[in-house]
Amino acid sequence: MWITLPSPRVAALTAIHRLPAPLRVLLSKLSPSLQPSPGRTLGVLAVDAEGRVVHRFSGEIPASRC
Repeated sequence: MWITLPSPRVAALTAIHRLPAPLRVLLSKLSPSLQPSPGRTLGVLAVDAEGRVVHRFSGEIPASRC
C-alpha cells in the first residue's frame, strides 16, 4: 500500500487554525502574497501487510518556470 506524505506543517497556519472563526475569515482575505505558502517537500511510503515500511521516497517539488 502506498501512503502519501504531504508537505510539513506551516507553523503560521497552525496558529491561525486555533483562532476564532471571524478572525480566520478576516485573515483569509489577505493578499495571497501575505499568506503563508505551502512547503515544497513531499513524499510517499510503501508499507507491507503488517504495516512495515518497505519503500520511502521524498523530494522537493521544483519551482515553476512561468
